Amino acid sequence: MAKNTKSEEAYTVMKELSSNVKKRDDFDVYGEYVATTLRNLKSKSVQIYAKFEINNILYKAECSDIQPGTSTTPFATPTPSASPATSDQTGTKSYNTPEASSIPSTTPTPVTFPS
Repeated sequence: MAKNTKSEEAYTVMKELSSNVKKRDDFDVYGEYVATTLRNLKSKSVQIYAKFEINNILYKAECSDIQPGTSTTPFATPTPSASPATSDQTGTKSYNTPEASSIPSTTPTPVTFPS
């Protein structure tokens, strides 16, 4: 009878563990991709800026979901400038960020990062 009790206990533990396992979806995979990409950026300041922009995009998307009469696709397709980055005499790079035409900017343009 002890063998049966241990088998039942093992079965119960396995069942509980399997029910607690989270199934990965496309959002989990994409989140890991974004995390890996952020880790591979060259500097902490660029990582911070990228996270800021990602958070702004998510915020705007969430606002468009909860505000009636707001387009579900509030973002214009960015048009790259002829020169995405320029350097001044000190070697500081300035990155021009594309703006969505229908959404007021919450960030200054251009954004400057130390080299």
